[in-house]
Parts: sequence; C-alpha cells; structure tokens
Amino acid sequence: MLFRSDMARLPVVTVGRNDGNALRAAMATQPSGRVMLTLRSAEVAFDIAETLSLDGVRVRLRAVHPRMGDLRVTLRSPRGTWSVLQRCGTTTSAQIDEWWYSSRRHVLEPSRGRWTLSVTDEAVGSTGRLLEAEIELAGLPIEDGDDDGLDDRWERARLGTLIESGADDPDGDGLSHAVEAWLGTD
Repeated sequence: MLFRSDMARLPVVTVGRNDGNALRAAMATQPSGRVMLTLRSAEVAFDIAETLSLDGVRVRLRAVHPRMGDLRVTLRSPRGTWSVLQRCGTTTSAQIDEWWYSSRRHVLEPSRGRWTLSVTDEAVGSTGRLLEAEIELAGLPIEDGDDDGLDDRWERARLGTLIESGADDPDGDGLSHAVEAWLGTD
C-alpha cells in the first residue's frame, strides 16, 4: 500500500564547511576558546497518520543547485532511525530538477508520526533551492493502538497481550516479533 504526503516548499540554507574547518583550525591554536559548530539544514516535516509496517521509503526532491556534490540529504523516521540518502561528495555536476531516493533502513518500523527530511548544503560558494519534497511509504497496513509497530490483532492472537514490542524475541529463534508478524508466524 502506498501513501503520499502533501508537498512542502522552502529555501535551502547555505552552510559553509570551509568556514567551519577554518574555525576549528583557529581553535587548535587557542585552546581556551569555546566554539560550537553546527550545520543548518532545510527541513521538511511530513506528518503521516496512516499506520503501516514499512517495507520501504522513497523520497522525491525537486531542487535547483549548481553542484550536486555539495548536498547531504537525510531522512529521520518517527522512531528516530536515520537514513543518509545522499552524502556530500566530489560530484561537480548540477542537481537535476527531480531526484528520487529510496531507503530500506526503516523496514518493519511503523509509519505513523513525523518524518523529517533534511537537505544540507555543505560547501561554500554556490547555493540552491529546495523546491518540493514528497515522501512515499510502502508496507502492510496494521492496526497499532499501542504504537509499538505490531499489528494489534496479531499481538492478541499470537501473544495474548499488547505489552510486547516489535523488537522482542522471547522465543530466541532469531526473529523479532515484527518479522514474525510479517511472516504470519509466532
């Protein structure tokens, strides 16, 4: 089953990695100084109401940027799992208008909640704009009133309770409850 969120528009914030490295070098010569380095990212939040046990996640970006290698793209799930969709690199070609990313790091996680997409420009000199972002979540629909990532009907039928979590493996067979729920076993 596939769900799409509304698209969001916002500008990319430019962050200079070279300036940060210069500041770090200055601090090496003045150890009593205090500095905190942070990268600011353009963020798009997707609030997902549907509950799926996830099989995969896809993200579509529309961006304009002269150097694709300057960008770092990450996705954080409601459970806090991070996917690095694109690392800052040496590619000097322009960001194409539309770009698709996919991740399997979120397999068996529940979909409901706030997903956060971050796009960071990690180089000085050129800037860009994030025009649109869209997320697609694919997986099995589940009823998950206790928000543990397990289908409540499966939990009641197979475990007799709703107190277990998807990561638990009390029978020690090497398969978590989330995997067994997908397989229809116990």
